[in-house]
Order: sequence, then C-alpha cells, then structure tokens
Amino acid sequence: AGRLILDADHNDGTQQGASNMMFRVDDSTKMFISGSGNVGIGTASPDTNLHIASSTSDEPVVTIENTNSDATGGTLKFEKSTTDEANDDVIGTINFTGRNSANNANQIANIITKVVDTTNGSVDGSMLFQIIGNGSFTNNLYLESGKVGIGTTSPESELHLKGAFPT
Repeated sequence: AGRLILDADHNDGTQQGASNMMFRVDDSTKMFISGSGNVGIGTASPDTNLHIASSTSDEPVVTIENTNSDATGGTLKFEKSTTDEANDDVIGTINFTGRNSANNANQIANIITKVVDTTNGSVDGSMLFQIIGNGSFTNNLYLESGKVGIGTTSPESELHLKGAFPT
C-alpha cells in the first residue's frame, strides 16, 4: 500500500511563480512537470517536452501496445502541421545518441524523413539512414519515391549504388 502525493511547490498555499508539479509514490518522485510544461519520468529536470530517464539496464522502454485481434498494430506518429510546409521540410527524425570516451554525447545514427514534394495529389517523401564513421556522418541508405540509394541521396534508378565495390 503506497501513497500518492501531488506537490506543486506550494508549501504555504500561496501561488508561486515557476511552480513545478511532482507525482510521488512512497516518497519517491515518479513523474515531474516543470513550470515550463516539460514532463520528466525518472528525472526531476526534464530538458525536453518529454524526458524519460532510467539508470536500470535495458531501460527506459516505451511500449505502444494494441490488444485488438485485427491486423492493425499501434502507431508512432510524427506530424509536421503548418500552413507553410515546403519541399524538403524535415517531418521527423529519430536520433540515436551515445557517449564517447570523454563522456560527451555523440550522435551515432539518424533516421530522417522529409517531404520532397508538397504538391497536392502528388506528394513525395524520403527517408535517410545515416551512420557515423570516423567522426562524421555518411548517408548509408536513402529511400525516395520508390527509389533506393546506397551511398547516394540522389538515386537515378530503382536501385542506385555509389561507391567502391569489389570485383
């Protein structure tokens, strides 16, 4: 049996500026909402809209589960919603970051999606897979409008390979 405590930094009942809200169970903060609206799970200092932290191996894990018996599963949706969307706008990025030997954060890989052509009725998109090698990113795999580029972001045919290949 635990307790749930909601605390918005109001010890004396008065309104305070830059208040935070903490969700605590058994005197341990489980979720934190900063005065700026950032939400932290496992951290009391979220630096993004949603910041999930854990010191446990193989965590944090985010589960999106659909228990319906049909063939459709859950969805993770990236949506750019603006009235002035333009060609080559980035729609969403998945960034994989690790630490180097000096304990500095380093991007290791990226998956970047763009809208290539915003023309109504003929919208085209692209997806780029990047991996870091020797300190800089290489564009390893590029998908655009039914074409696949390996080593190029300008595929000229259904499969376009660019680079040195053994004979």
